[in-house]
Amino acid sequence: MQSYIASFDIGTSEVKAALLDRHGRSSLEHSIALTTFGDDNGAFEQEANDWFHAVQRIAAGWWRSGVAPNRIAVIAVSGQMQNFLPLGRNQAPLRRAVLYADQRAQPEAREINARYGADTLARELDNPLTAASILPKLLRWRSESGPDFQRLRHIVLGAKDYIVLRLTDSHITDRTNASTTGLYLPGADAWHAGLLADYGVPLASMPELRQAGEQVGAVTALAAGQTGFATGTPVLCGLGDAGAATLGAGVGRAGEAYLYLGTTAWLAHLAPPGAAAADRPVFTLAGVAAGLSLRAAPVLNAGNILRWALTLVGHRPGDSVADSFRLFAAELDGAEVPDGLLFIPYLHAERCPIALPAPNGALLGITASTTRSQILQAVLQGTALSLRWCAELLGMQSAAPLTVVGGGVRSEAWLQAIADTLELELLVKPDAQMLPLRGLAALAAVELGWVRCPNDFLEAMDGTVAATTTWRPRHGERHRIRSKFEMFKRYAAALPTLADEGGPIAAWPRLAEPESISRC
Repeated sequence: MQSYIASFDIGTSEVKAALLDRHGRSSLEHSIALTTFGDDNGAFEQEANDWFHAVQRIAAGWWRSGVAPNRIAVIAVSGQMQNFLPLGRNQAPLRRAVLYADQRAQPEAREINARYGADTLARELDNPLTAASILPKLLRWRSESGPDFQRLRHIVLGAKDYIVLRLTDSHITDRTNASTTGLYLPGADAWHAGLLADYGVPLASMPELRQAGEQVGAVTALAAGQTGFATGTPVLCGLGDAGAATLGAGVGRAGEAYLYLGTTAWLAHLAPPGAAAADRPVFTLAGVAAGLSLRAAPVLNAGNILRWALTLVGHRPGDSVADSFRLFAAELDGAEVPDGLLFIPYLHAERCPIALPAPNGALLGITASTTRSQILQAVLQGTALSLRWCAELLGMQSAAPLTVVGGGVRSEAWLQAIADTLELELLVKPDAQMLPLRGLAALAAVELGWVRCPNDFLEAMDGTVAATTTWRPRHGERHRIRSKFEMFKRYAAALPTLADEGGPIAAWPRLAEPESISRC
């Protein structure tokens, strides 16, 4: 009887899932959209129960399709990281999950860094402590929640960890997700007990640290009744989405890199421990590849900016994204970005390549002759320039092709803009938006004894999909892009000054004349 790995990815915009057999064949792929709650103050929240309900609905679809629950050999889950979700008794959320992009805890982050020293904390944690970190979010919630803090039993740190908890009653997380929280000491492989104690947070409320591919429990009788999975079905610890995408992209050796394009994005590469530290916005993640660290530049303004741009060509909620991308491509056909037109894509708070606690977007150099097509092309170029800045922070000098994963690969125009701007070939697999599920399944296949190592399973999967698509940079754009990039960095760095009321606008760098750029 055929057995399957049930692989789930709890993303920001949707929950994706698929069943994979021992030969790497994927079937019954499904996705369910999620609702995100936000406001102008930087809120970025989701209902944790929406994650679990999506898993329930997807599983119900599998059973209706004729899949027997006893054919599920193991359940593996990945998902968005750096979430703060406090739970009371019986796994009941005490509030909505505060997501990684939420920037409201700026005052709390400043207080913690002032008390302990930002550089000291960064060295201990191997990462900066920011408003997106867990402790500032918790302190903000405690100050607002009153007696709810006394009901705290568990702190859940990632979307997939909530699913694992609901399925198994096991309160765990993996080290990749732990690295993003601002509470994990990689040198000691432990939570920062002193930091937690100083702020009155019970160490017992933190999850147990576990290996990504190991079994951490089995589906309980209660969860079986809620989802239809068979009681006793093994459940793996899973892996934060950055780790799962890394495995799925086939990145496993020092120096190898990839680009993830989703609602948010990240550019990442593997480096030996102790490699030269990058600038503060870059994160170092443990637990992805033995003996290596994943250095990632996380970008909050990415696919969400593309979705905003789609509204300019008439896309509305509920419309077909594929149809909107076709309209978008048709609008851009033949359009070029004038040398003097520059889009700064920070329509939301940003953490990399530049830390911006509040939205600071801009469209510069617009004239009466600027067309909508040129503006749309400038939007794509601006997001790509932001990614190029991330590559610079990471010290990525390689000319090797860059694998691209995530749902953003559906926009061919964006891929071309990124190839031109990064001056790199992009390799896009036809199942790019499902690659985190591939990475998870590879871990699960090792745990099941189907293969000896994840790469064996990934190679088998590659034989089941179509050929990779290559996007090459148009080298005629090279000199113009390099000049535009320097201008982009100057203006983006100056935006926070302009945002202050009455800020010294005269101190801004002058926008280069189009003629001076075209001569470069």
